[in-house]
Amino acid sequence: MTVLVTGATGFVGSHLAERLVKDGEKVRCLVKEGSNTKTLETLGAEIVYGDLLDAESLKRAVEGVTVVYHLAALARLYTGLTPDDYNKVNVEGTRNLLEACRGAKITHLVYTSSADAAGPSRDGLPRTENMPCQPVNVYGESKLASELLCREYAEKYDIPVTIIRPPMIYGPSCMLHLKRLFKMIKNGFYPVMGKGNSLMEFCYVENVVEGLVLAGKSKQAVGQTYYISDERSYTITEVLNAIAEAECVRLIIIHVPIPVGYMIGFSIEMLGKVIKCWPFVVKETGRPTFSRNTVKWSTHNTWICSTEKAKRELGYKPKFSLQDGVRKTVEWYKSVGAL
Repeated sequence: MTVLVTGATGFVGSHLAERLVKDGEKVRCLVKEGSNTKTLETLGAEIVYGDLLDAESLKRAVEGVTVVYHLAALARLYTGLTPDDYNKVNVEGTRNLLEACRGAKITHLVYTSSADAAGPSRDGLPRTENMPCQPVNVYGESKLASELLCREYAEKYDIPVTIIRPPMIYGPSCMLHLKRLFKMIKNGFYPVMGKGNSLMEFCYVENVVEGLVLAGKSKQAVGQTYYISDERSYTITEVLNAIAEAECVRLIIIHVPIPVGYMIGFSIEMLGKVIKCWPFVVKETGRPTFSRNTVKWSTHNTWICSTEKAKRELGYKPKFSLQDGVRKTVEWYKSVGAL
């Protein structure tokens, strides 16, 4: 049996490919020309070059494949991207893959969506799979459109699809959106908006991988959508203290009044439009280092979800605690000189 992983050179995709190889699966990885495939080659995975926008390359990629894990996507880390950019890759690219799967003997397609597809929590309640979706950004809109497309193909062409919605993910090899958090905490102090008791999802990458693998092996999962996250939600203060402990740092948390936070966020957003560099803009992504959205996210139970359905139907149980995941991440950052 051959398993295909799209987006295999990405953060989560590389961890998934490694796990599947360790499980004894014959793994084929779809990668773009010019990608760094050294890690995948070391694993012994089969490398096939292609692109979500190249329909013919996808037909070749799925040939002889039984299970497809679709992770390739345009993420929401970068600024300057238009709805058309996201639609082209995330929606039309997924359509191309689904078309390729129509002509192949696929027994299961696991689509890695995002909590952004459903949107933030309402009234501080954890999101469940049966709640109406209300994405609040173009990335989330594109992921929801891709989910709907997967369901359409499942209904029309009997393609067995499962949708997984992970939240914020961290772990070894995550070099963009969360590396800065770990580096800031190493300085020994961190500003928190308000009391720091708002809940958030902070999911270790291997826990997400566990959920993906369980979904790919479950017949009951076909036609279903699942949230995959850690054992529970965490307060922001819990996450910060766990990182500080792993870094052997005595952390001083500076509590900033929420109105002041909004003023700071607005100022940095405006300055970032003129001075497009640190400390106003993150070099790798072009996003503001701090914004009004940051304040809103960190002072409300905005992005929390329930994993009860995955536990009940998939037998999902996160293997790594917050402390274990943070420790492994810190060790990796240190090993590559990022901390």
